[in-house]
Amino acid sequence: GRHTGRHLRPRDPLRTGHPQPRPGAGGRRRSGGGRRPGDRVRGEGRTRRRARRGPCRRPPGCPAARAGRGARMTITAVRLRGILDSRARVTLEAEVTLASGHTGTGSAPRAIAPGRLERRRGPGPALGPITVPAVSAALTDGTVQGQQQCDTRLVGLYEADEAGSDLTLALSLAHARAEAAARGIPLHTHLWQ
Repeated sequence: GRHTGRHLRPRDPLRTGHPQPRPGAGGRRRSGGGRRPGDRVRGEGRTRRRARRGPCRRPPGCPAARAGRGARMTITAVRLRGILDSRARVTLEAEVTLASGHTGTGSAPRAIAPGRLERRRGPGPALGPITVPAVSAALTDGTVQGQQQCDTRLVGLYEADEAGSDLTLALSLAHARAEAAARGIPLHTHLWQ
C-alpha cells in the first residue's frame, strides 16, 4: 500500500480506551481523616486570601453599604455663581458639598430658543457669586439624602416660583456628581442605580 511504517505513530497505551488504575486506588484508606501532613484542606486557600485582603468589601449598591452612608450624603453647602457659556452669554453654575467633603458642580446652558418651561423666572444671572437664600435653606436642612429626595425638593422650589429651570437643572446635576464622587463610582453608574 501507499502507507509506510514511518508515517504511523506508536500506539499510546493511555489512548487504548482501557481505564488506567489510579495511584493508590487499590490500597487501604489512609488514617488521620485521609490527609497527609502536606495535604491542603478544602477552603484553606480561600481563608488565607481573605486574611490578606482584609475585611470583606461590600459593593456600593448593597443594603448594608447604603445604610452606612446616610449621614455622609446630606448637603452641607450650596454655592451659585454666574459663568460664561460657549457663546459668551451668562449662565448659571451650581456647586454642592456633602457632609463627606465631596463636591460636585453642574451648569445649565442657555437655550437658543427657550420653550415655555425653559424660560427663566426673574432677571438672569450675573457673573460672580449668586445668593438664593430659599434654595440654600431648603437643601441644607439635613433632611435631603439621595438623588430622589434632592430632585423632589427642587421640583417643589420650582413649583413655588423659588427657582427656575436653569437653577434646578444645575443643582440636580451638581448633587448627582457629588454623590457619585462620594461613592467612588462613575456618574452614569450612580444614575443607573
